[in-house]
Amino acid sequence: MQSYWSHIKKIFTNKYAITLMVFIIYLIFFQQYNWLDQLTYKKERDALKQKKDYYQTAIKKIDDQTAAIKNDKAALEKYAREQYLMKKENEIIIITDP
Repeated sequence: MQSYWSHIKKIFTNKYAITLMVFIIYLIFFQQYNWLDQLTYKKERDALKQKKDYYQTAIKKIDDQTAAIKNDKAALEKYAREQYLMKKENEIIIITDP
């Protein structure tokens, strides 16, 4: 047990070990781009990448719907009926909640 503590004491009294520990503490906490902030920024970046992927797929879906509406009259009628509740004459619309 005594040799263990004496070994630890030698490490903490070594000027190079102390300098290295101070430098590591400086990098972790006090530097302008410290490691803690870098971890936070990485999490934010990953969340933004997920949002970007979501919105890109949503845009692709909307582009596909727009192309279908522009090219197909039946798709245009279906879209108008579903989104704007349009109807033909002599037709009754019944809306139910799912």
